[in-house]
Formats: sequence, structure tokens, C-alpha cells
Amino acid sequence: WQWYCWSTFCPDGVCGARPWGWYSHVQHKYWGVGLLSYYTVKQVPNFLLASPIIYVTGSALYAHFSQPHNVRSLLRLCLPRPHDYATILAAYTTFLFAVGLLFAHIQILPRLLLTCPPIYTHLGHLLSPASTPTTRITTLTYLISWQLIGCIMFSNFYPWT
Repeated sequence: WQWYCWSTFCPDGVCGARPWGWYSHVQHKYWGVGLLSYYTVKQVPNFLLASPIIYVTGSALYAHFSQPHNVRSLLRLCLPRPHDYATILAAYTTFLFAVGLLFAHIQILPRLLLTCPPIYTHLGHLLSPASTPTTRITTLTYLISWQLIGCIMFSNFYPWT
């Protein structure tokens, strides 16, 4: 399969000498995938759709890594038995966040990030009694409106998520 795709999509050796290099060539040529290559003016609506999850993820990661003991835990991730699972999940979320913002299409960023538990723990913290009433009301309004708008947009075949 690799050889067939390489000979079909890379007839003049534009993909290099490696038969498995055809996929990165197709991504770059037909899908526009690459470092910051998706940042164009015509993609502004897609960035606006993804902006809430970008903000929530950024604030969740900032809240987690702004505590000094979590930064030390991050530096110890290379040890054989890390026990701080919240920091491991935050590091995973940071990796997805960085790859999604820098290399991937912005439409898949909400799908990638909504699978990460640190976002939900952060939203749960914002809804806890320890938060201010304004923070709780703002967070609850955001979550309810996101769900309602998403149901309306998705059922009418508009891009959502």
C-alpha cells in the first residue's frame, strides 16, 4: 500500500526517496497541514468556534502549572513511577493543545481537547462553592449556552465541535 501511494502521489520523487513520505506530502499539498499554515484570514470563523475551548484549556493549564508543586511534578515525569496523575494528564493536555494550535486544523482542536480530564476538573473547580458567585454563574451560562447552540447548529448541519 505504501509503495502504491508513493508511486501514485509522488511520481517525480517530490516526496523524497522514502515510500512512507507520501502521507506528509498529501497533507501539505491537499490539506494545508503544517506549522502555522492554517492561520489565514478565511479561517477566522473556525478560530472563533474554537476560541471557548482554547480559553478554557489555557486557563485550566495555567491554573494547574501556576502552582509550584505541580511544576516540580512535571519535571519529575521522567522517573520510573510518577504518582501525580493530574500532572501527567495536564502534560498530555499541553501536548495536544500545542500540536493542535501549531500543526492541525483548528476544527479538530475542540474534539481533541474535549477528551482531556483536566478541562473538566477545572470547570468543576469553577462551579464549586469555593469559587465566587460571578464565576459560577458565568461558567454555568457558558456551559448551558454552548450545549444549546451546539444542538441547534449540529441539527441544522452547520459546523460544530
